[in-house]
Amino acid sequence: MKKFDMKVWSLWALIVLLPAGIIALSTYRSFHSSFEIIGIMLAIVVGVSAWILHNSDEPVKEIRNFGLNVKFVLSIVLFINLACHIAISRELSAAAESRTERHEEEDRKEKQKEAQAKREMLRAQAEAERLKAEAEVARREAQRLAQLPVSQRRAKAEPAPTQTSGSADSTSGEPEPSGTPKRPLVVIASADEIRQTWSPWLFLLAAIESLVAVVGGARLLKLLHWTDTNDNGVRDWVERLSEEDAKARFPGEWAKLKAAGHYGPKTQPHF
Repeated sequence: MKKFDMKVWSLWALIVLLPAGIIALSTYRSFHSSFEIIGIMLAIVVGVSAWILHNSDEPVKEIRNFGLNVKFVLSIVLFINLACHIAISRELSAAAESRTERHEEEDRKEKQKEAQAKREMLRAQAEAERLKAEAEVARREAQRLAQLPVSQRRAKAEPAPTQTSGSADSTSGEPEPSGTPKRPLVVIASADEIRQTWSPWLFLLAAIESLVAVVGGARLLKLLHWTDTNDNGVRDWVERLSEEDAKARFPGEWAKLKAAGHYGPKTQPHF
């Protein structure tokens, strides 16, 4: 029974399990519709990686080196995949902030239009009231002149007040509130465009991860269970074990090797 090495498995959790979890979370948030298939592929990668870590811990150089190489390649691909997911998360966050700023700018412009329309309405109302007041003054003056003798009407007549453009000009020339200063908005791609750009690359990385895991796991399985180049019924890597280790772990194959003289005669001590 192999011992559980806490240091080795802790390192595996940091370089394989944790990145795979972050990738799964990012996929769920950014590509929710494909989360199931990506989750299955990540489960294959994590499971095969754990199996390789457990089964490649053998005192045979070929087995150990192959397991290390597969784990190294998986770690590299997982890191690249993780970096891509971090990049797409940043781009989606920037797109969301840009969309919020754009909506705020549109709301500000809409409020300015509403304020301008309200000012125009108030200006029209003031102009209507002024014209009404002038008409009332003219009517009263006409009534007053009608009561005078005809000879006095022309002398008493006063010129009607002329419309001054000061009030209108002062109203129309009133500066509009500037509001908040405008900031130049940076044009950023939409969330759908970002997903369309990154989707093929992320799927390619997920496929490479699964391919490395499946091929590496199958190759290690072959080395551990079916590689017997000399057809003696004993796996090649078991032949490289020490006699004590082979006897303790694989007594059947040890017996075949012992009968074939694989370990050679023991030297007797000299007294």
